[in-house]
Amino acid sequence: MHLRRRGACDVENVTHRVHPAPFALASDGSVLVNLAMLGGSDRFAKLPHVEGQHEVEVFIGVRLAAGEQVQVLKSLENAADEAVARLFGQRRRRETARRRRKATS
Repeated sequence: MHLRRRGACDVENVTHRVHPAPFALASDGSVLVNLAMLGGSDRFAKLPHVEGQHEVEVFIGVRLAAGEQVQVLKSLENAADEAVARLFGQRRRRETARRRRKATS
């Protein structure tokens, strides 16, 4: 992609890193899915160079419909619940093992 600004020279193309985040929450409350998750990251591998920037991560999102947003947020809530339950389960097992070792020593 070659861009030309009015009254300026050609904007140089450089390869940018596509941001790995699977989704983003916008300030208006909408949920955006990373285009890279939909198999489109190769189309946006080359973006215009911005003067003074060295390495740039780019997130190109697709806004989800209201019903899809509800599904994604519910899935995230469930995943967070599961992660916390696993974390505290592991902690509890370690504490129980420590108490048993103390009791036998």
